[in-house]
Amino acid sequence: MQRVNDDFGVAKIFKTQIPTDVNVSKAVDSFMPVVLTNPQSAGAKAFTQLAQEFLQKLKVTLDTLEQATKLELAKLDLANLD
Repeated sequence: MQRVNDDFGVAKIFKTQIPTDVNVSKAVDSFMPVVLTNPQSAGAKAFTQLAQEFLQKLKVTLDTLEQATKLELAKLDLANLD
């Protein structure tokens, strides 16, 4: 994992790791999400945690873009005053 972190940077890597779990394999074989077939399994919990982590990173990214957009709009307003 250290090599992956070094190559891509911590900001682009999710901390959650999906463990080897026979319940995930069974869910794949039955074409069903493991979070539905066996929600208490380690794999299901890990996928749920990964989804939460993804949503948090997405929120941070969108907040950053929103702030950058507001800053650019403020610059345009100031430029129009001149």
